[in-house]
Amino acid sequence: MAPPTDAPPSDDPNVAGLATRNEPGAQGGKTVATLAIGFGWGGWMLGSTAKTLADNTASSAVVAAIAPICGDQFQRSADAANNLTALKKTDSWQQAAYVEKGGWAAMPGSKAADSGVSQACAAAILSATKQATRAECEGQLNRD
Repeated sequence: MAPPTDAPPSDDPNVAGLATRNEPGAQGGKTVATLAIGFGWGGWMLGSTAKTLADNTASSAVVAAIAPICGDQFQRSADAANNLTALKKTDSWQQAAYVEKGGWAAMPGSKAADSGVSQACAAAILSATKQATRAECEGQLNRD
C-alpha cells in the first residue's frame, strides 16, 4: 500500500511537529544526518584523505624497513667508534643530518637519503647504544 500523499494533521502530541514523508526538508535532514554519522563516526573518508593516509603509511613502512640497514651500515663503517662518539656529541636536531652526511642513510644505488630514514637511523643507533650500555652495566653489577 502506498503512503498517503496528503497526511492529515495529527492531534497526537508525540507526532505533532514531526516531518512527514511528503515534506522536502525531511529527506534532506535524513541525508545530512547520514553524512554526519558516516563521516564522523562511521569511518568514511574522501578519496584525497584516503590517498594521503596511504602515502603516509607507505612512507612509514619504507622508513621502518630501511632504518635498520642504515644502522648496520653505520656499525660496519671503518671508523664506527669515532662516528658514534661524534653522533652522541651532535645536537639532537642535527643528528639526522650527521647520519645523512656520513652516507649511511643512503641505500646502495641511490644518491640521496630520505630525511625520515636519517632521523629513524640516528634514533635507532643511539637507542641500541643505550641498551648495550645498560646491559654492560647490569652485567658488571651481577659480577660484583
